[in-house]
Amino acid sequence: MGLRVQEGGLSGSAARLVFRGDAGVIRVRTGDLDTPRGRFSIAHEIGHFILHQGRMRTCSDLDMADLHSDAQQEAQANVFASELLLPAALCRPVIEGAEPSIDLAKFVANQFNVGLIASALRVLELSAEGCALLFVEPKGVRWFRRNEHFRGWLNVLGPPHRSSLAARLLRGSTSADADVADVGCWLDDARKLPEDSELTEYAVPMPNLGGALVLLHLSGCEPED
Repeated sequence: MGLRVQEGGLSGSAARLVFRGDAGVIRVRTGDLDTPRGRFSIAHEIGHFILHQGRMRTCSDLDMADLHSDAQQEAQANVFASELLLPAALCRPVIEGAEPSIDLAKFVANQFNVGLIASALRVLELSAEGCALLFVEPKGVRWFRRNEHFRGWLNVLGPPHRSSLAARLLRGSTSADADVADVGCWLDDARKLPEDSELTEYAVPMPNLGGALVLLHLSGCEPED
């Protein structure tokens, strides 16, 4: 592939890719090289090298966590890195038969030596249950994804509902990482769901990124035709 990986030589960024003709050099932050964060940074820059040829890339921690359409190329590099480090063929037996949760995402992260956002994205993609993944900041939802089994429209405008687990975590008023949520906290069309449907909200604060990672599991609903 013509890529070399070096450590250090960065100021204020997580990783950098410099093109040298058909080859390139990836630099990662000092101390990150053999860590889950460093592995993802390298895979992210490999994604840029393959998908976005031609210009130097300097990427921050927030870039590595972004799945927002306004940062399309960063989102593409993150999806590439997730698929490279978490092959579907190896992850599917672990995820498909399990209930989606932050604990499951942490287990996958430990098994494959990756970060929590990457593993949670894989849980979302491979789960047979309806779930959604969001990154929530005090001012609102930065990005969200939902899988094909998740019914209902997510309410992603404005700050998170103050009674949601995410909002309470961001206020520092709870240390819980799971809660049965009021469906109306996250869904605009909650009244269309079956009466026995239940929404479980899992959330983990990520202060270094200025927000919280939220996984929603909606049970008691048949998949939409």
